[in-house]
Amino acid sequence: MSNHTGVEIAWKNFEVKGPLTKTEKKKRKMSGLPIDDKTIIRNANGIISAGTFTAILGPSGSGKTTLLNFLANRIYYLKGLKVSGEVYINGHSRSDIDFNSIAGYVMQDDVIMETMTVEEVLTFTAKLRLPKETWKEKVDKVINSLELHNCKHSRVGGVLKKGISGGEKKRVSIGIEMLIDPAILFLDEPTTGLDSYNSENLVKNMRNLSKTGITVICTIHQPNSFIYANFENVLLLGGGNTAFHGDAQQAILHFNNLGYPCPKFSNPAEHLLALLSPIDDTFNERMEAFRKSFNSEVTELEEKEISHIFKAKESTVWEELWMLGQRIIKNFVRNRMILLFKIIGNTVFILLTLMAFFDICSGTNATSVMNRAGVIFFILVFLSFMAVNASGAYADEKAMFIREQASKTYKPVSYFFSKLFFEAPFDLTIRVIVIFCIYLGVGLSLANPEQIFIFVGIVILVELCARGWGTFLVISIPDLQAASAAAPFLMIIQLLFAGFFINYDNIPVYLIWLEYMSMFKYSWSAALENEFNTWDQAKCGQAVLCDPIDYFSIIISLGINIVILACLVVAINFLAFLALLNLSRKFRL
Repeated sequence: MSNHTGVEIAWKNFEVKGPLTKTEKKKRKMSGLPIDDKTIIRNANGIISAGTFTAILGPSGSGKTTLLNFLANRIYYLKGLKVSGEVYINGHSRSDIDFNSIAGYVMQDDVIMETMTVEEVLTFTAKLRLPKETWKEKVDKVINSLELHNCKHSRVGGVLKKGISGGEKKRVSIGIEMLIDPAILFLDEPTTGLDSYNSENLVKNMRNLSKTGITVICTIHQPNSFIYANFENVLLLGGGNTAFHGDAQQAILHFNNLGYPCPKFSNPAEHLLALLSPIDDTFNERMEAFRKSFNSEVTELEEKEISHIFKAKESTVWEELWMLGQRIIKNFVRNRMILLFKIIGNTVFILLTLMAFFDICSGTNATSVMNRAGVIFFILVFLSFMAVNASGAYADEKAMFIREQASKTYKPVSYFFSKLFFEAPFDLTIRVIVIFCIYLGVGLSLANPEQIFIFVGIVILVELCARGWGTFLVISIPDLQAASAAAPFLMIIQLLFAGFFINYDNIPVYLIWLEYMSMFKYSWSAALENEFNTWDQAKCGQAVLCDPIDYFSIIISLGINIVILACLVVAINFLAFLALLNLSRKFRL
């Protein structure tokens, strides 16, 4: 790994306030206390020297991750909190520099595509962010420095598919950030979920990274004594204050001098965390003593040159589309369970539909009219719900998209169109095969050969429309379960005003706007016109149903319905793109 000088980071007057929980508000009201926001961290100051390894420790709720995100400029993760303070990099205000060009951030959860190999994960990022002449060499260096050479051809794996170990996965996450040789690296609880052996090895790797000149800062939850021994510096938070910041071994001596010696043969970290936790009535007294004994004031900062600034390669949209497309194809081909489910699910659908409706539409009487209208509506509804669920791929990759946007790996427009150009075509191919089988099997009209192709075109537009709605909901609603619940509700509302359950003429005037927003109104109307434009009314008789276009109150022509449906596809997918762009802007600082 390349050596460089790293950067010094300092913060002044850092203060965090957060809203009280309902329980806390209730208790305070009963006690007659004010219900103002609670202070999580008050007036904190500090400085971390370049090329050092610092661990932020403290009990739950002390503000460890909040401080880390503040220093790392991850503003989105501070949402809901009132945060104030200033951050300086080598004496320069952080707002005056391109902080992302010198900083790396490793999230607590390892958000990596499970079907990719370790080398492919690193190569994907390297090709998009590094020059063509150096990316291969950089990937090899990262693999060797993080001791990933033994698993570089192994797939990452996940819950259902076994892959590399948790420790190796965390090192891959670090490796992604190390590709740009950051001057400062932030890690949010990197040992979470790892056993003691992998945790200790990971911390040793972090210590070694700091020896190359990188400033390494992390939060750690309950480290064991061996991990603590590898810390260079510790920053202890408790009671809303900085209790200590300095050499890890000196921390033990510092609290010993205050009358809180560390018992023999005990874990120093557990001892320190116990002192910082409100476990007895002397907590406030201890915190006041700690605050007075430690001076966290930051003196005048000297401005120094920031010698290492990463200049990312400016990849074109086409390059990004190709790289993202390759990743989508590999993920799809290797994810055999989903592939098998789609094939089996659609095959079963074809068989059941043909068993129930085989040749049901071949008649020329009034009953045949309802059969045809019902089959067409059933096909449109089933495939639209399948398409809405297909947008779940966005949900699976949402966290990964956020990480890649924070590091500006690619443009959001490239990601959006890669899904349309490389992921949607496979689903559309399956839909076309399904439609051909069902259309021919149930006996829908073939008086004109183009009728089946027009129907397929209508179904493709419905598919794209439904995918757009699903994508919009998944991206714009933070909670996946809420988005999953909203999708069928949105579809049902559109179904209600499609004209099948209630005739267009009978829809109340104050709900007419819902009719005009329904993709099923235009798709079903277009499909019925396509089906009945060769219908021989004379053979059917004088029944009301024998004039289906008039019976279903269809007044818009086939061509206009298709044009409106196409406009809806563009509008809804544009809405989904705007939601993706808005999500990207929250992290792409």
